[in-house]
Amino acid sequence: MISFKSSSNKISTIVLWVCMLITLGLSVWFYWAYSANPEDIENETSLLIDWLFIVLIVTTLASLFFFIYYFFRQWKKAPKKIWQPTIGIVSICLLFFITYTAGNGTPLSISGYKGNENTYIWLKLTDMWIYSIYILLVLALIALLGGIVWSYLKKLK
Repeated sequence: MISFKSSSNKISTIVLWVCMLITLGLSVWFYWAYSANPEDIENETSLLIDWLFIVLIVTTLASLFFFIYYFFRQWKKAPKKIWQPTIGIVSICLLFFITYTAGNGTPLSISGYKGNENTYIWLKLTDMWIYSIYILLVLALIALLGGIVWSYLKKLK
């Protein structure tokens, strides 16, 4: 009998690798097309942005689904543990709100750009994601270094 946990791990690993390969392939194609003709890459840019938008939506929906699933499952088993993921979701929402507010929505002057995404809302969303990535990267590095220092100090005792 196949256990759900092992099959879901295999499926998620396969999906992760397929998504990474598609993203890598599209990125290489984008940079190759840009180096061949930097003035006319509108189709490649749109394709890459659309793919990244699809990945963002799928990731967000999957995260929300698993959060809701875990929330109600924990509510039945151990109601005191439901605050851990809730604090995480609220923290992410707060981070997105702060970084969205910090973003700049002034339209850019981009030569050769003919798309519709150079608007206030898209520029604010782009800044929100970039600032969020910066903040999460710094927090991950701090956690990594803190873990290394913590384990080193623990060995000294």
